[in-house]
Amino acid sequence: MSNEKLREAGMNCKYINRNLIGYIERSIPIELQEDIDKHLSECLSCKSLFEEVRKTYLVFDERTIPEVNPFFYSKLEHKLRTKGQKEVQLVTELVWKLRSVAATALIFVGVSMGVIIGKSLYGSGAALSNPNRAEILQEYASEYYLTDSGEETMNALISNE
Repeated sequence: MSNEKLREAGMNCKYINRNLIGYIERSIPIELQEDIDKHLSECLSCKSLFEEVRKTYLVFDERTIPEVNPFFYSKLEHKLRTKGQKEVQLVTELVWKLRSVAATALIFVGVSMGVIIGKSLYGSGAALSNPNRAEILQEYASEYYLTDSGEETMNALISNE
């Protein structure tokens, strides 16, 4: 077909532009491909558009599609299922580790508070004074029949020796 016949049949630049992808893919009839070849050799604007579309199309055609691991979805499903279990396990391990630290801290606080309270009672006179201590020891000795141990032993207890 000549260029004049193409124009008569509606073969203009718009028609060429609409069929460029088919022309690049070679999916249009051979007669139309030949007509587009001829038009592109004569029309510089359509030829430059064709070159740009072809470059872009080749870029998409050359892209590499990554190979999918056949076990990808089963691995992903397994990870999603076990994710919550791992978090619970980590929390449990952390609690067990912190338990001994907390127990040690509580013992330390208890002993410290005992020392502080003991010092404050002793310093304030609330602790047993020697006369009170002697009376309590005498009473204790008589209740448990320890008075037979002798005066010397009782004096040693009272004097804190």
